[in-house]
Amino acid sequence: MTAKTKLRTKLEALNKGKSVRLSAISSSKSPEYRRAVYTIGNIRVSSGRLFSMKLGTQALTITRVK
Repeated sequence: MTAKTKLRTKLEALNKGKSVRLSAISSSKSPEYRRAVYTIGNIRVSSGRLFSMKLGTQALTITRVK
């Protein structure tokens, strides 16, 4: 079994209403953005948590909604 990534560990630890800001992501075509979307999808399916994403000019902000 593979180990959890740092991003997955951070996202699973979020409480409702809290957010994580990933400053290295500024484009939806970057591999980091795709990895974040993939990780959020896996967490959503496995645990039922919901996240909202906002891509700004400097960073990607992920907020736990449910």
